[in-house]
Parts: sequence; C-alpha cells; structure tokens
Amino acid sequence: MSQTRAGLVSLEAPGYPVLRDGWSANGVEVRADRLPRFGPGRGAVLWLPTGEAFYTPVVTLQLLNPSQGLYGVGFAGCTNPLPPTEGARLFPAL
Repeated sequence: MSQTRAGLVSLEAPGYPVLRDGWSANGVEVRADRLPRFGPGRGAVLWLPTGEAFYTPVVTLQLLNPSQGLYGVGFAGCTNPLPPTEGARLFPAL
C-alpha cells in the first residue's frame, strides 16, 4: 500500500457494518436500517479495526435485499487494497 500522501477526512458516525462475504476489489455490501447517507459522487471511507483506512468516491449505491437492509456500494477510481476484515465499517466522508 502506498503511503506517499496523507489527508484529513471527516467521517460521519457511526458508519455502516460491512459484510465480509460482500467484499470485492470494486465495492462492498453494507447493512443499513435506511438508505445510507452516501451515494454516487460522494466519498466514503472503508475503515478496519486495525486502523487501516481507504478513501474512495462512490460510483453506485444499490438496494440488494430490502428485508435485510442490504446495500451494494460500488467504488470508483481505484481498487480496494484492504483485505476482508471482520468488524470493518464504511463511513460517509463529509
């Protein structure tokens, strides 16, 4: 992972739990009681309990399973470098 730049990003708590089985290089699946507060054109931060984080613009937001509150979030720009990790959360970037 490249560590050539650092920046400050504000996150909107509490974030959304990421399903480990819904992890891919181009997006993740999250659980939410209602429509997540991010979507195409907004940034998001994928955060791991280890302290690692990945900022990416969101390109798609799709309701996958209404009864389970399951949403698919597609990433734009670059490939997700983080490994699937239990306890990961996706935060809207402000």
